[in-house]
Amino acid sequence: MTPATRSAIRFCLGLCVCLALAADCRALSQDAMSHVLEEQRQRIDVIERVYPTVVAIYGRNVQAGGGSGVLIDPAGYTVPNFHVVAGAGASSGWAGLSDGKLYRWKLIGIDPGGDLAIIQLTGRDDFPYAALADSDTVRVGDGAMAMGNPFALAEDHAPTVTYGVVSGTHRYQGGTGSSGNMLVYGNCIQIDSSINPGNSGGPLFNMQGRVIGINGRGSFEERGRVNVGLGYAISSNQVRRFLPEMFATKIAEHATLDATFDDRADGVTCNAIDYDYCPLVEHGFELGDILTHFNGVRIESANQFLNELTTLPPDWPVEVRWLNEGRPRRAVVKLNAVVYDESDSARLPGQPDDEETDIALPDGQPGEIQDDDLNQQIATLMLRRLTETSPTRRIRLASPDTARLEGSYPVHGQTTYRIRLSYEDAQGVVYLSDHLNPRLLRIEGLDALELEPDAPEHPAPVDRMDNAVLSVTQNRCVKLYGGAIGREHGYASGVIVSPDGHIVTAQGIYLASPRLRVVLADGSHHFATVLRRDDDSQLALLQIGAPTPNYFDLDAAPLASVGQEVWAVSNAFNVAEAREWLSVSRGIVSLRAELDTRKRAQDFNINSQILLVDAITANPGAPGGALIDPSGNLVGVIGKVLESDTTNTRLNYAIPTDLVARFVAGQPTSDPTDTAAEAEGPGTLGINIFRLAGRRSPAYIDSVAPDSPAAAADLQKDDLILTLNDEWIRNVRDYETQTRNVLAGATYVITIKRGDRVLRVEIVAAPIERGAP
Repeated sequence: MTPATRSAIRFCLGLCVCLALAADCRALSQDAMSHVLEEQRQRIDVIERVYPTVVAIYGRNVQAGGGSGVLIDPAGYTVPNFHVVAGAGASSGWAGLSDGKLYRWKLIGIDPGGDLAIIQLTGRDDFPYAALADSDTVRVGDGAMAMGNPFALAEDHAPTVTYGVVSGTHRYQGGTGSSGNMLVYGNCIQIDSSINPGNSGGPLFNMQGRVIGINGRGSFEERGRVNVGLGYAISSNQVRRFLPEMFATKIAEHATLDATFDDRADGVTCNAIDYDYCPLVEHGFELGDILTHFNGVRIESANQFLNELTTLPPDWPVEVRWLNEGRPRRAVVKLNAVVYDESDSARLPGQPDDEETDIALPDGQPGEIQDDDLNQQIATLMLRRLTETSPTRRIRLASPDTARLEGSYPVHGQTTYRIRLSYEDAQGVVYLSDHLNPRLLRIEGLDALELEPDAPEHPAPVDRMDNAVLSVTQNRCVKLYGGAIGREHGYASGVIVSPDGHIVTAQGIYLASPRLRVVLADGSHHFATVLRRDDDSQLALLQIGAPTPNYFDLDAAPLASVGQEVWAVSNAFNVAEAREWLSVSRGIVSLRAELDTRKRAQDFNINSQILLVDAITANPGAPGGALIDPSGNLVGVIGKVLESDTTNTRLNYAIPTDLVARFVAGQPTSDPTDTAAEAEGPGTLGINIFRLAGRRSPAYIDSVAPDSPAAAADLQKDDLILTLNDEWIRNVRDYETQTRNVLAGATYVITIKRGDRVLRVEIVAAPIERGAP
C-alpha cells in the first residue's frame, strides 16, 4: 500500500468520524431542544388550567381597592389577604375573572393576624377552583408561579403571571399595628417571582398547578414599593389551619406564649415575660431561661420559635422544653390568644354570636383523656369538620354509629389523632391531624370513606434546582455582620474559598467594624480579620481562625457564558438568621463587560470586568454572595450595590470567578489599557460655558476656543452638554465640578444635544500652555 493510499484511507476514516460526531451532536441538540419545548408546553398547559381561578378584587366601586385572590371551591369561596379586603373598604364588592365578567363578593371571615380572609363570589355555582398543595413539601429551588393583578393593569381582569423560584422557606416577617400582632408572616415562603402592588392575595402555584401559598408581602427599602426580588407568601398549610375559624364567620385568632426571646451566645434566651398570663410561669419558667424545644421542634433561633408559634391557634396544647440555670425543664401548656388593636377586634357585621365550634380540650396532652363521653365528643367534632367545614376537601363520609378518639401522638412536631369508627357491619380507624382543621392522613380497614379528588393530577415539568447542590452551596457561604452608618447597612454575605478559613466578600462599611462577625452554615460564630482589599473590583479577603472544609475551588471554577443559567445565593435584606438558609434566585448571564463607574471626575466603586445578570442581586446584604451554575460551581461573587441617583436604578452584576481567583492570589484584577495616554499635567477641553443665568442653569456652550480639542471635535456655540464621561450634567455647577481637574492626555466622552439631534464625541484634553490663564 502506497503512502498516498494510506493517507487517503486515514482522511476518509477521519471524515467518517467527524460526520458521525456531528450527527451525534445534532441528535443531542435536537433531544435537548425537544426536552425544552416539552417542558414549555407542560408549563403553558398548567398556566392555562389555573388561569381562570385567579380573582381580581375591587371594592363596591370597581375603581376602589385593588388586589387579588384565588378560588378554592366551586361555590365561589375565595382566599385573599386581609389587607386587600380591608383596603376595599367594605364587607362586599366586585370581583373579576379571566372570563372578563364581574361577580359580586361578600365577606365571610377574616384572619387579621395572619393576613388572610375568606370571601364568597356569587352569580354561579360552578366556579373554577384551585387545589391547596401540601406546603411542607416545598423546597428551595422549586419552580413557582405568582399570579394576580399588579397595578390593576388588566382591564379584562385576566391575571398577570410571573415565573420564578422558591428562594427560601420558613421565613419570618414581623407584624404591624400598635401591638405588632397584625399581618404577621410566620413560616412563610420566600420567592423571587416578581411581586408588586396588586399582587397581594394572589396565589403562588407550584409547577403542578396547586396553590402552595398566598402572596402578600415583599422586602423594600428607600426606593419604595419597587420589586426587589424578595416576595413572601403565606403557606397553604397555614391557610388550611385557619379556614375553619373564618368559615365560622369569626375573627380568627393566633397563639402567643406571652414571652419573647432573642438570640444570644448561649442560646435562644427569654428577654421578657408577662407574668400575669404566660402559662409557663407556674412551671417555674423565668427570665434568662433558654428555650430548647417548642411543639416537638428543636429551637435554634428566635425566628424559628416565632415561625412555630405564629402559625398556631390559641388553646393549642404544646410541649415546651427549656434550661433553667442549666437544668432541663419540661411542661405541656395551652397557648393564649394574641390581642389585636381595639379597632380590629370588633366582630364583623352580621356575624352570629359566639357559637361554640372549638373542641374543649382538657389539660394535658390531647388523647390522654379518660372520659369516654369526651372522647366521643371530640371524635364527632373532628369528623364533622373533616367532612363539612372546609369545602376544599371534597370528602364524603357516612356517619358512623360511634366514633371514639383512641389516642394521639406527635409526628414531626404536629399531633396525629387516631379515631375508631364503628358501623353496623364494619369497623376501621382513621388518622387525622390538626383538631381545628382536620386533615386525613391514613385509613385502616374502612371502605366507607369516599374521596373525591380536588383536581386531577397532571404531569409537570421537572423545574427545580437540585436540592443537594443548593445544600452544598449553602455550606460554602457565610453571613457577615459589622459596622453600619446612615444608609449603609451593617451586614453582607461572603464565599469561602479555602480550607484555611479564607472568605471573599464585597467591600462596604461593615468591614470597618473592629469585631467583624462571620456566621457559618452550621450557625457557629467567628470573628474575621481583613487581609486585603482591591479597589478595582471592590473585593475584600477575610480570614477566620477556624478550618473550613466546605469551600469553593477557584482553580476548578468554569468561566460563565452569556445566556447561561445562574443562581444567586446571598443574605439579601438579612432575612436569614443563625442556621437558616440564605436566599436564592434564578436568572441568566446577560453580558460580560468592562465596567468603569465614576462619581463626578473621580474613579469610584468598580473598574473591572463584570457579569451582568437578570437575577435581582442589588439589595442590602447581597454583596459578597455566590453566583453559581446549575452544577454548583462558583462563577462569580455578587458585587457591592451600585445605584444611579439620577435614574434611581441599580446594577445587578457579579465579579467573574477568574478575577476573584486573581484577587485571592494577589494579582491585579484590572488590565492596564493602552488607549489612554499618560497624564501630562493640567489640561483643557477648550469649552466656555454660558454662565450669566447662574450655576443652576443648563450647561450650554457659550464659545469654543480656536484650535482646541473642542474645536477639533466640532463642538459649537449653543450645544447643550448632557453627559461627561457618562455622568449626567444637569447644570453649570455639575459641569464645573467634573472639569475642575482636567488632565492633559486624558480622554473625555461628551454627549451633547444640538437642535433635535443627540451627538456623542470623544475629546483628548490638551495641555495648558505656560502663561495661559
